[in-house]
Amino acid sequence: MRRVSIVIPYLSTHPDHESAMRPLPDALRHVVEGGSVCKLAPLPAGATPEAAFLALDPHTVQVAPGPLTVAALGHHPPERSVHFHLTLCSVDAAGTLQPAQLEGRPLGMEGRPPGRPAGDAQERVPPWGRELSAVFDAVERLKTSTLTPLRGEDLDHALVWENGSTENRTVPPSDAYGTPYLQNAPQGEGEALLRRFIDDSVNLLNGLEANHVRVEDGLTPLNCLWPWGQGFRPELPNLPLRRGDVARVESGSMRMQGLCRLVGYAHGDRRAFGKRLQTDWDLVRRAVESNRISLIVLHSVEEMQRHRRTDEIAHALEQLSATVVAPLLADRLESPFELRIAAPSGHASVGGPPDTAAQTGLGLTFSSVSPGAGTAPLDERVLDDARVPTLHTWEHLHGGFLGES
Repeated sequence: MRRVSIVIPYLSTHPDHESAMRPLPDALRHVVEGGSVCKLAPLPAGATPEAAFLALDPHTVQVAPGPLTVAALGHHPPERSVHFHLTLCSVDAAGTLQPAQLEGRPLGMEGRPPGRPAGDAQERVPPWGRELSAVFDAVERLKTSTLTPLRGEDLDHALVWENGSTENRTVPPSDAYGTPYLQNAPQGEGEALLRRFIDDSVNLLNGLEANHVRVEDGLTPLNCLWPWGQGFRPELPNLPLRRGDVARVESGSMRMQGLCRLVGYAHGDRRAFGKRLQTDWDLVRRAVESNRISLIVLHSVEEMQRHRRTDEIAHALEQLSATVVAPLLADRLESPFELRIAAPSGHASVGGPPDTAAQTGLGLTFSSVSPGAGTAPLDERVLDDARVPTLHTWEHLHGGFLGES
């Protein structure tokens, strides 16, 4: 039997907010009518809430951002290495740490930056992909016998400190923006080494031609590498061995990809999964059709909820229904399936929940082999219904990862 799990954090809202789940599209409504609805207890605060999406109790799986990033990038540093997430930031002329800007290059009416002469805009203003290449060509010079920067994607990279220590304090760059760039630099063991790495990155990258062009164009320079989220690579269970089968996971999350690699699950190309609020639904359909056990994580709905884009959430549900659920139903006689949908809330991501999100989430289980007679809707009307059972997200999803006994 094919097993499909779909996680949509923050899909449910407060009862006094507009819901995108009323009415549900046809195929989704069909599985609700033949399935079993449950409530999901709020996810607890913790370092790795995504563990619940893999049916692991996040109380017992605590992975720092650094090891998640290094794993996502496919690196296996020496055992006693400390892993950092390395954020590419910007330091302005006054020495203040700022968020870096990759996209949104201001263009004039003729498709070139204001104030620049006419001509080949591609040659005069390299796209940010080439700017990143120039940055990391230079960053090779920051490598030492103990510190190794690892190129990632966009603003997210990694740093490995061999034989290092986690007895130090670092802060995410978002907590340091607007302050002098070394004011919130690492403190504790190795602070001189790490502060020098940050300072050297500023001095080195300030001299790049690509950054001079960015400043002329009114963009922030890409001139500071900020290490934070340190930790050792954890020992996590090999889930394919424990559960009897490999799962295929599709998401747009670097953190999710890192966690999958740490537990032995396959993760698809997160860049192909979709950009920002867009999802490649054909990719999702292919993943579900070609794997016996699959997990799809749709983080885009969280951002839609933050901006109160209920119509876009409803459109995403229509796409999910027509592109993924409807083909499963059409093929259910030749290829029986079990579908689990989890819409967790609480601490379902490392950021705070959208202000529209309900504390309690929703879950659904449907089996094409033994459909039932659903008695509860999959929407906010059940949140206060004492007759509907409450499970933890990892309990609800656990059966979706088990191999055939």
